Amino acid sequence: MAELLDLETLSTGDKVLVAAQLLRRATEESEEMDIDAGVLSAIEERLEHLEENPSSGLSWEEVKKSLRRDEN
Repeated sequence: MAELLDLETLSTGDKVLVAAQLLRRATEESEEMDIDAGVLSAIEERLEHLEENPSSGLSWEEVKKSLRRDEN
């Protein structure tokens, strides 16, 4: 089994590269995995946006804070 990445140690750029690699693999295997084409298209668009605007995303800490606020 492949070793899992510790995403917390990766830079934002490296996380984008990992996401792109996963997306490519999912696209290649989409027929086997029965992935909806619309879902893949949305992921591709979001990934392209993030690659063009890397500072537009949120850090994991920001996401967690937002989720905690929504719980209250």
